[in-house]
Amino acid sequence: MIMEKKLFNVNRCRIINFVMENPGRHFSSIMRELEFTKRGLGYHLENLVEEGLIIAIPHGIFKFYYSAGYDEIKKSLTPKQQKIMDIVRKDPCTKEKIAEIMGQTPPSIHYHLKNLVKMGMVERKGSGKGAYRWHIVKDK
Repeated sequence: MIMEKKLFNVNRCRIINFVMENPGRHFSSIMRELEFTKRGLGYHLENLVEEGLIIAIPHGIFKFYYSAGYDEIKKSLTPKQQKIMDIVRKDPCTKEKIAEIMGQTPPSIHYHLKNLVKMGMVERKGSGKGAYRWHIVKDK
């Protein structure tokens, strides 16, 4: 009963409905449209993400929110993230190899890989320093 009250209150229903009707909106946009405080919205979004009802996709300093199971998350990938996904899909390889193929620096590729890991798109497998290869977790 306590969990039901915690999860299904008026504010969370408003947030879920808004995110379903407006997929890919960022935190500030949701806060402004629904007239929440930063702290209040953060609290509710954190709980909704924990419960698996919505997902947060990081892009740089922003997070974009989608309803769970939203099938167009792929559209939210940056061009570099999409290129990394294409490379890793063809041949799981090291961060250095990805950087070489893309003409980028390994630290730049590391930044994008870190965000792809947060999205649950790629994972690192292997052992030993520098021997890690990146693999697709699930193709969204």
